[in-house]
Amino acid sequence: MVPEKRNILWLIRYTVVCPVLFGAFLFTFADRFGKYIQPCFLLILIIGGVGIIGMIIIAPPPANFSYYAGLILIFMFGYTFIRARFIWAAAAGWIIVVLYEFFAVLISHTPFPVLINNNFFFISANIIGMFACYSIEYYARKDFYMEQLLTKEQEKVRQVNRELENRVKQRTLQLVKTNQDLNKEIETNHLAEKEKMSLQHQLQQAQKMEAIGTLAGGIAHDFNNILVAIMGYTEMTLIQLPVDGDRKTKQNLDKILKASRRARDLVNRILMFSRQKQQKVETIAVGPIIEEGLALLRAGTWPLPFRRPSAKMKLKLNIDVT
Repeated sequence: MVPEKRNILWLIRYTVVCPVLFGAFLFTFADRFGKYIQPCFLLILIIGGVGIIGMIIIAPPPANFSYYAGLILIFMFGYTFIRARFIWAAAAGWIIVVLYEFFAVLISHTPFPVLINNNFFFISANIIGMFACYSIEYYARKDFYMEQLLTKEQEKVRQVNRELENRVKQRTLQLVKTNQDLNKEIETNHLAEKEKMSLQHQLQQAQKMEAIGTLAGGIAHDFNNILVAIMGYTEMTLIQLPVDGDRKTKQNLDKILKASRRARDLVNRILMFSRQKQQKVETIAVGPIIEEGLALLRAGTWPLPFRRPSAKMKLKLNIDVT
């Protein structure tokens, strides 16, 4: 359209507008970009619009009358693609509109019908872009708000899950402890049952022994009465026997009396065993008891020979006669 002005137009396009855009792109990698992102968008839009307005001023008519379409592209870019906030994007759009009106009227001397036609299109584009930017920001804020609510609800759910897990862990520990206590109680009851059975067995044995002792005591009393009669008649016979009587008969009576006395001692032991007679602790000589036992064994209960106990074995000890 304007080949004679292409060098200066390219100069504006490739030495002003494009370097600013590329510099803004590099600035996005900086740590401070998040703080200055909206002013940066405002600067990009204004510089782009000023570049288009500069081309309108430089280009000769009627070519410069159609360059306002570049401003519409700036509005589309600012209101939708770069996601500038509504306030900053609208401020940049109306600044560009004011600058275009100023330079189109005072510098380019654009005809009034052309100016009205151009204003209709690019001002309408600016207003439509504002609605589009506001809608995008509204739904973005709504989505952000819903996302924040969802995040809070998710955090509440995670907190409830953590509390539930802690309660489950505590309950599990309580159940484990209760199970251990129950096992200990079962083991204690098992041991107590065994001890109870053992005590019952001992009680039964004690009752049996008591019954045996009672029976033995009764038999011993009856037997003792018989021994009393035997010993009494034997002693009476010895008394009535003449001094110069039969020696053999006297020896036999002495043996009967001695055996009766031994039987009486045995009965006394049985009575002591049955606890029907009070025990008596006394000092006795062990030697005669051993001699008597050896004589009993020699009589035929043990086949081996025994030696007579020596004097050292004749000791006196404090023992229970039972």
